[in-house]
This record gives sequence, structure tokens and C-alpha cells, in this order.
Amino acid sequence: MDGNKRIGVVLSGTMPAMNGYQLEVGRREMVSFTLSAAEVRRSVEEIAAWPGAHSRAVSM
Repeated sequence: MDGNKRIGVVLSGTMPAMNGYQLEVGRREMVSFTLSAAEVRRSVEEIAAWPGAHSRAVSM
């Protein structure tokens, strides 16, 4: 994965954490999702819904 994809992966975990959520996804699934999004195999709606479907609220 190039730099842009690596930054996207880091931010996909950082932004939810800053808002009281934890992304719960394994490394393999994260890489698969990132590459499929980068290769335009997912719709904008799928990409937007993915973090919410893979996160849980944590107490701060």
C-alpha cells in the first residue's frame, strides 16, 4: 500500500477514537477494504457506511 492508503488506514482508526469509538476490524479485512475502495470496487455509500458497521462505542 502506498502512502495515501496508509494514511487513510491510520485515520480510519484515529478519527473514531477521537469521538469515543473503537474500530474493530482485523488487519486482513482492513487491507482488503482499503484496496477495494482504492480500486473503485465499492460505492461511496458502502465506503461511508463501513466504519459505522465496524465500530463500537467506548467509555472515555
